Amino acid sequence: MRASKGLLGSIAVVLAVATSASAKRPVEDCHARYDLAGLTLPSGLARPTGLVVDGNAVDLEGWCRLGGLRRKRSRSGYVAMRLQKGFRSCGPLRAGRVDAVVHRGCGQVYVNIRLKRPREHLLVYGRAHVPTSTFHTIESRVLSDRGCAVSTCHGATRAGNLDLRPGAAFASLVGVAPDNAAARARGLHRVTPGDVAGSFLSAKLHGTLGPGEGVPMPASGDPLTEKEIALVDAWIAAGASETAEVPGVPELPPLVYTETPPLPPPANGFQLVLEGPTLQAGEEQEGCLWLRAPTPVDVPIQKVEIALNPGTHHFVIWRHSGATPPPLGTWLSNDVACLGSGGSFGEQIAGAPHAPYFLVEQPPGFAGVLPGGGYYGMNAHYYNESSAPIQVKVWVNFHPFEGTPAHVVKTLPFDLGASGQINVPVGTQATARGRFTNVGTKTMHLMGLGGHMHKRGVRFTAWTSDGTKVLEDFDWAHPAFAAFDPPRALPPGDFVEFECLHDNGVTRPVHRDYAGNPSTVVFGTSAEDEMCILTGRYFDD
Repeated sequence: MRASKGLLGSIAVVLAVATSASAKRPVEDCHARYDLAGLTLPSGLARPTGLVVDGNAVDLEGWCRLGGLRRKRSRSGYVAMRLQKGFRSCGPLRAGRVDAVVHRGCGQVYVNIRLKRPREHLLVYGRAHVPTSTFHTIESRVLSDRGCAVSTCHGATRAGNLDLRPGAAFASLVGVAPDNAAARARGLHRVTPGDVAGSFLSAKLHGTLGPGEGVPMPASGDPLTEKEIALVDAWIAAGASETAEVPGVPELPPLVYTETPPLPPPANGFQLVLEGPTLQAGEEQEGCLWLRAPTPVDVPIQKVEIALNPGTHHFVIWRHSGATPPPLGTWLSNDVACLGSGGSFGEQIAGAPHAPYFLVEQPPGFAGVLPGGGYYGMNAHYYNESSAPIQVKVWVNFHPFEGTPAHVVKTLPFDLGASGQINVPVGTQATARGRFTNVGTKTMHLMGLGGHMHKRGVRFTAWTSDGTKVLEDFDWAHPAFAAFDPPRALPPGDFVEFECLHDNGVTRPVHRDYAGNPSTVVFGTSAEDEMCILTGRYFDD
């Protein structure tokens, strides 16, 4: 097995964009247990059972404890410390060297192990273990997974003046009188701690409603199961705590995720398939798999279809621009944006923001371009928040344009500058603002714009230079694409401004550090961190 030589370097490149740290910044002292969220190990080698960073030691539980590591300060503002040391043996491993990179706030750690014989790289990625609570289970498994917090119900539109989105649900429920006049007249609260019968939420779920008290919930879709309702009642009866784990509550069955049906290959076109690793419950991984270009010459493309297994945060195909050919057909774990193996950030061939299906179809007379020759980097970021294994798998179909297109469509170059501004203290919301400028000599005709954020992104907004709002989106998981018909002209020197609003514990779950304590949100590649990127399509011919 071969790993990218620039593996940790690629992470450093992305995390250090638009930021710098003073050399005098003190080195953090991290003592934390980490959930194993990513592994790159030789076949047949038993995985470690746990990962702990304890001051100057890294404990690969089940293998060995490596103590006395030299702690180094990092120039990156997003890295707390680096621990380095050579070793003669470590459980099943023989002589090698360990290099552990711990992120600021001690929330993530990458342990890179280089063996002398055989010459192999092993990588273990850990995400800080965060304690859960019974309400967190209700918030994610009942309110979110069952559709109560969608924008048309108790999400952005706040039906009945009730906000059930993650981070806002507790304050909207506990000790709050309902909007319904009949229920309010009976002295009910939405949730009355310790009193199930006095909680309007329980009556809504059971359907035991009096005259004028509305309809049972959920109003659409399947009703909640007996176990789901019993879980809510048990939480209320135990005092409706936001942070406590209530003993003896009903255990919900594991979520069952159905694999996305594969796309059949196009009759006249090209298909690429990403076959990646299988992630266990709670695992997160971003990586890259390189394939040869399916065509030796450029081909105009009218339509791109992408089918993705559940669990994706993003999927992008990058163009290779490195000096040496990349390893083919091998999943390179933690190769962010394929940068560590020769990817060219900004040269995007195709992509999809979410599963299970995404379609990009050009208007009549327009075509994208599938570049000929070279290599394509299949870059996927998966975060398995389910309790079932999920394989990283993507199918991409390219459908050629018939004839000669009038215009060739290109993707907007990425700019990470706004992402470097992200700094959201606990209990606050903050904005990061960026500007995309046409630095070329031709007028760019914008066909549409979109935005990319992570799970604490509340709003993405974009304006043209005259102050006209051209995009506003509130759904980070399924970002909207504002198509322009006719296209908007962006002459040389003109610009588009954009802004991301991020939330840390106001209406979204608070970001937590290695010990489960609330902590500041900053830029990072994990879905638990944040980004602010403008995306779009244009033509300039």
